[in-house]
Amino acid sequence: MLVAHLSDLHLKNDEGRRLRFVRALGQAKAAGAQELIITGDLTASGRERQFQELADVLAEHWPYGRTIVPGNHDSGHGFGRVFGPLDHPKMVGETLVIPIDTRAPRRAILFGALGKIGAMQLSMLDTLTRNVAGPVIIAAHHGPQFGGVLHPFHGLIDRAAVMRLLGRSPNIHYLAGHDHRVLDIGQVHTAGSVATHDDPLRLYEVGAGGFRSIYRSADPGSAGFAGPPSSPRG
Repeated sequence: MLVAHLSDLHLKNDEGRRLRFVRALGQAKAAGAQELIITGDLTASGRERQFQELADVLAEHWPYGRTIVPGNHDSGHGFGRVFGPLDHPKMVGETLVIPIDTRAPRRAILFGALGKIGAMQLSMLDTLTRNVAGPVIIAAHHGPQFGGVLHPFHGLIDRAAVMRLLGRSPNIHYLAGHDHRVLDIGQVHTAGSVATHDDPLRLYEVGAGGFRSIYRSADPGSAGFAGPPSSPRG
């Protein structure tokens, strides 16, 4: 199964962002992707009309399966009004896809970008993945890759718990955004921002043979395009 991954659209009726999004969807369709995962910051400011812009683009340009999770920019009730409640975990082919909402309560302006999975979702993750032999994809906005001095301001509060989960099960892969960079750190994979990257699409081959990144867009902050790895991981 081929999975397409996009993130950080920050839609706000901006023609350039919308065109990059539409182009990426066209690339994913041309490659034969059967599932699209969008990992948050769907909108610039969480306004309902921005979520509706996303829904309209998807209705016109993406006829296949999709998993969409909100990010810290998607505050308020707009996500629920347009897309309904967060999707339940589902099987896509041989792969279990688990969407997670990492929006944390805003404690102060400086902490507005923090992410949190929370005890209930962590318990669900533990239960669903403990005895699963096949591939698992966790889709969330905030990833556990952050660390260092800035982590308390914009990182994932539950980072340690996620890392323990990934360490227990090499068949679990975590797709995220928020970083705005294209990264592969072990089982964690982030996509560049549609709002700022000319080529934001990521593609993964997922199935009984494992998880393999087959296309990662050029990251302006890195060495650029990375082709397929020599062998599947996990």
